[in-house]
Order: sequence, then structure tokens, then C-alpha cells
Amino acid sequence: MKCKLTVVLLASCYVLSPTITHAQTSKPALFTAEYQSYLAHIAAANASLRLNEAGEAKRWLVAAPEQWRNWEWRYLNARSDNSMAKMTLDATADEAHFSADGKMLIAAMHDNSIRIYEANTLQEMKRLVGHRNAVYAAKFTPDGARIVSCSRDTTIRVWNFASGALEWQAKSGGHGLADIDVSPDGNTIAFCSWYFEKGKGVLGLVSLWDMAGGKEIWRTHYDTHPLVDIRFSPGGNLLAVGSWQQNVGIWNLEDKTTPRIFSFDDAPAYSAVDDIAFSPDGRFIAAATKNGTPRVWEVESGALRYELRGHQQPVFAIGFSTDGRRIFTGGAEATIMMWDAENGKLLKKSYGHENKINSLAFDQHSERFVTASSDSSIRMWSANYGGEYSDQRGRSKEIYAFSLSRDGALLATSGPEATISIWDAKREALRKNFPGLNKAVINAAAFSPDGSRLVACNWDTLVKIWNVQTGAVERELRGLQGGSSSCAFSPDGK
Repeated sequence: MKCKLTVVLLASCYVLSPTITHAQTSKPALFTAEYQSYLAHIAAANASLRLNEAGEAKRWLVAAPEQWRNWEWRYLNARSDNSMAKMTLDATADEAHFSADGKMLIAAMHDNSIRIYEANTLQEMKRLVGHRNAVYAAKFTPDGARIVSCSRDTTIRVWNFASGALEWQAKSGGHGLADIDVSPDGNTIAFCSWYFEKGKGVLGLVSLWDMAGGKEIWRTHYDTHPLVDIRFSPGGNLLAVGSWQQNVGIWNLEDKTTPRIFSFDDAPAYSAVDDIAFSPDGRFIAAATKNGTPRVWEVESGALRYELRGHQQPVFAIGFSTDGRRIFTGGAEATIMMWDAENGKLLKKSYGHENKINSLAFDQHSERFVTASSDSSIRMWSANYGGEYSDQRGRSKEIYAFSLSRDGALLATSGPEATISIWDAKREALRKNFPGLNKAVINAAAFSPDGSRLVACNWDTLVKIWNVQTGAVERELRGLQGGSSSCAFSPDGK
């Protein structure tokens, strides 16, 4: 039995012309200053996208008067979003992380809940309720059996993932801002926060807890400012904290003596550390800071390797790609920046969020990462977005159509020569070339949800669907009265 195939096509003229419904306005209103301002914002956003300035387009769209927003605004807004997938929430997520196997996402929410999502579909699987204030951090244990969380309610909690039951909770000793991490072997919880002691003022708090029994096994104070981020090294032998006293402290867990200090004290502006990340091999430590210029140090020598210069506002999130070749940062500008981890050179900017980026975390089994933002959304991204793709046949580097498979493994491109190229997105290597649409330039291409098929369209009223593995044409869709500027599969791929 044949299944019905649903492909969404967007027919478009060359110039965007906003459509105003009768419900939105009467004729005289079309000449108001506010509506003319809206038209100017749309024109500026469209021009920015033609110049490949997605960030500038996003800024114009966010500023456009809301009451006039129609299909043209939604169309341009979608084009200015570089993310692979987006999930809009009814509350703000402070952090989002993958499970160790990459199959689930967990979000720490400002509405006091912990939410678990299926990573590929972004469908909510489970919600844990029990904290009495905003949840600052929530993470899976390496085996996925438990969830560990900390909250503004000053408790640390451990939950059974399968049942959702609370296994234990304990008063952390902290007074608000806090973070947690789980050791690579899953046996220990690391916690950081701050507390106030009479006669001494604010003191940073660092502690270790036994996962199974819920007992505190080590505690120390560090600095006279809040500690807001804590990380075990990949080998589990080091523990790092990020301090609002403008530094990172790293302990050797074998002896837990005086930590080594990696400082921003020579920076010209206040440099509170908001996020830290070890490189996958544990050789380097990176720190995001409120001064807008993150730093990367060599862990063993303590030498400053380089600064990441490009942000104009505070940076709140930082992370290494799974292969360690790139560093990603995000912050108050709502922009993600990709850097070369070898030399600190800025490689690419990506856009999509409409408010500050709170956290960034990688799937350890692929080159995708997730961000949580104060715009009440979680977005999925490809770490390979922005790589240079060229083959030895000398094809043009101009790209008219571009699509990334949902799992981030494959990339489809097409340029002036109208052929379609399928790339291994992780290795940036060409896998296959096959003919496009009757030698006419392709306007858009899109993978099916499972990545097995590709649809493409152009101005010649032709739409084709290919088998990605073989390159064979599976179907041609005819009957359109005009060309199409965009196309997509339905969510179920049918």
C-alpha cells in the first residue's frame, strides 16, 4: 500500500511584500508611522539575509512592531535561525544537558521543575517536581539511572530516573547560586555555591557528596565571592570551580590541598567567571567571563594559551566540541561563536536565540550541542555548521541550497551548477554527487526526518525526492503553476 507523502512548498516572489488582513488594520492605518516602521524593519531584515548577515536580520526582526507581524516576518525569522531544532518552553531553562548516551535531554527550569526530553524529537518524556524554588542545575549520572539536581531552595536532590522517585535530599549549606557535577565513575557529586559567615562575609563553598548514601565527604571554602560553576576533569582526578572573584580554581582530588589559580586579575574589566569547561583530553581549561573575553589555559603548566576575542557583551556559556577541535561560546548577545581550539581564531557566528544564552552542552556521541536561553527556548545545533565544504572537481563554493540532516550527520548543498552534493558533516568530506533539477538552479533542499530522503525545488515548477543512499529519484511532483522557494517534509516524513 502506498503511503501519502506530504511535502510543504513555499511559493515566493522575488520581493517580499507584507500581506495585511482586514482583521489587522483598516486602509488608513497602512500609512501610520508604526506600520511604515514595520515595513522598514522587514526590508532591512531581508537585505541583511541577502548579505548573509543572519545576526543583523535577527536584530531587525526582534525590533519589528509585534502587531504587524505576518507571514513575511515568520518566513524571515525562520531563515535567520541557524539552529537544527527549536523547542519553545513555558518557562526559562537555566541549563540543558544530554544524557551520557545522547538519547535524552534534561533541563533545569526556573518554574522549580526538572524536565526530560527525547533528544531527537524534543518530545517531553517526564517531569520531576519537588524543588521549592528555581532549579539551577540537573544532570544524569553516567549510567542514566539517576538524576542529580540543585536549587535555589538550597537542597541537593538525587532522583531515580525510571520511577521519578526522590532517593535522597540534603541541605547543601549554600545560600543561593549553585552548581553541581557528577564524577565520570558516577560515585561522587561535586557542589559549589556560597554562604555568609559573621565576621568573614561571603565565602565560596565547595563540597563533595557520596552518590549512594547522600553523605557529605569533603568541604572547603574558596574565595570571598559566589562560586557558580563546577566541573570534574574527564579523567575524574581534577575538580575545577569558576568564581565571581575573577578566577578558576583547580584541585587535585588525590590530596585536595591548595588549589591552583587561573586568574583574570590582569583584565581591564570585571571578569567574574560564569562557566568553565575542560577539553575532552583534559589538557586545557576554558572560562567564560562577564568581561566578554573568555580565556583558555594549559592545565599542567598554568600558561595562558589565548583569549577568545569577538564578543561585545558578557559570555555565560562555553564548551569544547566532542573532538576537541572547536570551542563554542554564547552569552548576552544571544549569538553563538565558534572558535578554532588550536589557535583561538573566530571561525563562525550562529544566530537563532532572541535573548541571552544561559548554557551550552555537547552530546558526547555526535557533533551536536544544545543551548538554553532566557528567551524560553532550547535549541539544538550542529558543531560542524560553518565548516568549509569543497570537492576536488572544482565546483563553486557559492551555496544556493543547504540542508543538515536531523542527526547532524549529513549535509546537502547545491550551487550554480545545480547538482546536489551530500557530505559527511563530521569529516567535512564529500560522499556523493547526483544531478539536480534539469540543470536549473535549486532554491531549497530538505532532508526527511530520518535522513533517508532529500526533497528539492526550484523556479521551474519541478520538485524531486531522492534516495540519499543511492542518489536515485524516488518521486517527481508535478502540477505547480509557479516556482517554489522552499520545501520541507512533514514531521512524520510521510
